[in-house]
Amino acid sequence: LVFSIVIMILVFFVYYLITIIHLVFERRRIGKIFFADTVTGGYNWLYFVEKAKKALKRSRFNHKQYVLAQIHLEKYGSITACYGSGEAEDILESIYWNLKKMTVRKEIVVRNENENFALLLLYENEQKLTERVERMISNLCKIRGDQKLYFTAGICKIDNPRDEIETIYNSAGIARSTIGNDSVQKVMWFNVEMQQQKLWEKKVED
Repeated sequence: LVFSIVIMILVFFVYYLITIIHLVFERRRIGKIFFADTVTGGYNWLYFVEKAKKALKRSRFNHKQYVLAQIHLEKYGSITACYGSGEAEDILESIYWNLKKMTVRKEIVVRNENENFALLLLYENEQKLTERVERMISNLCKIRGDQKLYFTAGICKIDNPRDEIETIYNSAGIARSTIGNDSVQKVMWFNVEMQQQKLWEKKVED
C-alpha cells in the first residue's frame, strides 16, 4: 500500500512538472509571436517599450545613462515605388540586423513605423554618442553596395528614467525632423526650444 502511494505521488509530481514546463515554453512561444516584427524577423515596438522601461528602471540603481535615438531611412516611398514592397522590406530587414550588430548588451533596437528604427543606447557624453551614431549611419549607407541609401537620426537624452518611452521617442523624432534635406549634418540632438517651436507651429496651423 505504501509503495502504491509513493508511486502515485511520483506520477503526480512528474505530471505536474511536465505541465509547468509546457506552460513555460508555451508562454515564451506566445511572447515571441506577440513581440515579433514580421518584416525584419526581430522585435517590435511593444517589445522595445517593455524592455526599455525595465532598463531605465535598473539605471536608477546601476547609474547607467541612456539616450533614445530614432534612425530614419530617407525616401522609403521612392524605394518602394522603384523596387517594389518585397525589395523595400528586404532593405528594412538588412538595416535592422546591421543595427543589431552595432549595438551592445543592455542596448535595444527595433523597427518602428515602417522606415524608422528606435534605439536605446548607452550614453557617456554627447560627442562620443554623436560620432557613434554617425558611424552607424555611414555603415548603413553601404549595406546595399551600389544602391544608395540615405539616413538621418534624432537623439534625446533621458534625464528622467520615469518619463514615458513614447514621449522620449517623439522628442527624438522632433529633433530628426529639423534636419534639412540638403543638410550635411545627419544627427540632431533634441532640446526644449525644438519642442516649443513645434508647439508654436501646431498652434499656427490650428
